[in-house]
This record gives sequence, structure tokens and C-alpha cells, in this order.
Amino acid sequence: MPDNNFFKAESYLKSLGYRGMKLGLDNITSLLGALGNPHRHIIVIHVAGTNGKGSTCSMISSILSEAGISNGLYTSPHVETFRERIQVDGNMIGETEAADLVWSITDSISKKNDILPTYFEFMTAMALCHFERKGCSVAVMEVGLGGRFDSTNIVNTHVSVITSIDLDHTEHLGGDLVSIAFEKSGIIKPTRPVVISVQDNLARERIVERAKELHAPTAIMGKNFSYQRQKIGNYYETLDFISDDIQLDETKISLCGSMQPSNAATAIQAVNTLQEYGIKIREDSIRSGLQKVPTNSRFEIISTNPLVILDGAHNPAAAYALSQTLTERFGLQSVDFVFGAMADKDYSQMLHNLAPVALSFTMFSPKVPRAEDPSKLARAQKVASIPTQVITFCNEVVDTIMNSNPKSIWVITGSFYTLGELKPALRKYFSCEPDTSNHNTTISV
Repeated sequence: MPDNNFFKAESYLKSLGYRGMKLGLDNITSLLGALGNPHRHIIVIHVAGTNGKGSTCSMISSILSEAGISNGLYTSPHVETFRERIQVDGNMIGETEAADLVWSITDSISKKNDILPTYFEFMTAMALCHFERKGCSVAVMEVGLGGRFDSTNIVNTHVSVITSIDLDHTEHLGGDLVSIAFEKSGIIKPTRPVVISVQDNLARERIVERAKELHAPTAIMGKNFSYQRQKIGNYYETLDFISDDIQLDETKISLCGSMQPSNAATAIQAVNTLQEYGIKIREDSIRSGLQKVPTNSRFEIISTNPLVILDGAHNPAAAYALSQTLTERFGLQSVDFVFGAMADKDYSQMLHNLAPVALSFTMFSPKVPRAEDPSKLARAQKVASIPTQVITFCNEVVDTIMNSNPKSIWVITGSFYTLGELKPALRKYFSCEPDTSNHNTTISV
């Protein structure tokens, strides 16, 4: 049970939300300066991309942990608690540690009236301070939005990684893939290596052009390293990986999804690039790390009777990838979706992409200001043959799932906020780790 000090710290962090979002590095520079610049003495792998960056970060961190290299992991958003965002060696920051950090930072900036951090800036500072306190050798940092003006870009990056480019946050990053690529290429640092897994030719060319301007050596998927997706199971993937330095056959990944082999290949290339800084990762650490990546909200199975899957797909490209993954494993028109999305997302296209695999849609709105009205979501679902209903209350969603056929397949998706509201309620009924031992059907691809 969290103590009162933790509750107060959590409430303070939530209060920072009213400051909204600030793109730019002036604020985070002043904030970290007041804290002694904790980011300056740690090796950093900085990961940007429209989709896949969170999975890639988790894979990199897991590999480093298996190799015995103390590492900090900073990701966003969280699902249930802000503590998920800040981890060291796979462990979330403790409640006492988190509360102490909140008050330590507020005390350091209390007399500096010009430092008014946003929620994300404060969390970024917390992560970097925590990693310094824990003596981490490497920090794995996920970009929050874009790259060039994201507060994580304050770090002295040693390896930059760009996973994918697609249309999302266009109001901030631009309305075409090349513009978005330019923003994400802003994380590249002079002479420091960059790993590029972007598939769109024009977007990739823009990133490579920026790397050349900065004399940053590039490792490009399909040119300097590659992978082949191999057998898949209901709850795992395998791939073969090859680069100039290493070849790994039949490497198993604990995360499911048609894009996870690409993310794994990117992670392998990123950790191998650390050789330039005297960090050599053995093959067995890579294999073990990829098999132990936490599935938190990435095709996460919380029940097998009925089958209940949580997936944080929150834009059209991610919804399409999720639809592919489900179709491969369960076939068309097989899934009952619980769907809740933010009003500023292209949820019409997301629903269109999910429709081929949908047996039904249940529209639900999490209690956050940005959430779209579920009745509007229902109207955006254009396939008349797919039953679509609106459910307002969390407990009614849980009851619907609990009273369904035990052979049903439920997927909760559309937003991490939707998952964050429903996951704790579902855990009360599905409190144990699901038994997937009888569900690992192997499929050749």
C-alpha cells in the first residue's frame, strides 16, 4: 500500500498536467542544470520512431540486463502507474524512491521562478536523476514526441535509433512522412552512430541525409543488417538476424506481432553498436534478453479463458499491424474488440484497419479529457455487418467479457489510456499469470 508521501508526490506530478506540452529544450536544460546535469556522464541509446520505439527500448534494456550491464530505461506513456516509465535493470522505481525524487527536484527548483517544468519534462529529469543515483552504465531513452524538440533530446546520445516513420501527431510534426522524418532525425548527434529501420524510401533518405550532414555513421536495415521472420507461435516470434558483425539464427522473441522481428533486429544492431564504446554483448545475452522482454500492453495476454489481449495500438499503422498479427493467429472475423481512442487520433482509419479481423466492436471511453465520445467511435465504424455497441462504464465492460463464451477472443486496444483504465479492473478477475502452455501453436511464415 503506497504511503501518504507517495500519494502526495503522485498528486503533485498529476498537477503538472495543466502546463500542457512544450516543445523545445530551454526548459529541460534549465531544469537539469539546477539538478547538477545528471545526464552528462552516462552512455545513452536514444530511440525515436512513430511505432515500435517502446518495444525496441524494452528489448535493448532486457538484453543489457542479461549481459549484466546496469541500465536505466525511460519510456512513455505508462498504463497504470508513472513508476512504469522509470526502470533500472527491469525494476520500476520504488514508491519511496519516487517520492523522494519528486520532493528533491521541487526543492532544487523552488527558488528558481523561471523553471516551470511540464509533466514530461519533470519525468525526464526524474529518470536521469534516478539513473545517476543507481550508477547505471547505460540509459535507454524513448523519445516522447518527434525528436528534435523533445525533452529527451537533452541527452548526450551515443547511439541514435529511428524505428519507423508514419503519420501521427501531424499537428506538431508535419503532414507528410518526410517532414516527420526530419523531426525524428533531430536526435542524431555529430559523429555518433545511428541505426535506421525506416521502410519508407523518402523518409529514410531524409534521415540519411541528416546523418551525412553530421558525419554520423549509419547502419541501415536492408543494407548493413537484415532479418528474416521465421516461425511464429500464438505468443512468440522468431527471426534470423545477420549483419557484418553477427549472425543469429532462430532467435525467439517474447513479444508477438508482425513488426516485432523488425524491432528485435533493430535492438540487436543497437546493442552491437555499443562495441564502439567498449561494451561487448555476447550472443547468449542477446538471445536470453529477447526471450525475457516484458509484454506490458504489447499483445499482453491476461487471460486464456476467455482469451483477453491488451495492445496499445493507438494510430492507423499500429492498428494495421495488430490486425495482421491477429489474422495470422486466429483468422478473419474472429476477435471481439473493446476500442477506446483519443479524439485527436485518426480513429476512423484505425477501425477500418481492424475491421477485417473483427467479430464485434464495443466502444468505450476512458475518463481522460482527450478521449473521444464512444458514440462517435461507434458512428465511425462503417462496416454494417459488424455488431457495434457502446458501453459507458468500466465495470460493464468487465461484465461483458466475463459473461462471454469461454472460447471468445477479446482484444482491448485504441489507446494506452483505455488499457490503463480497464487493466486494473480486469486483474481482479484474472489475477494469475495466464497459462499459455497449451496455446503455442507454431506457424511457418
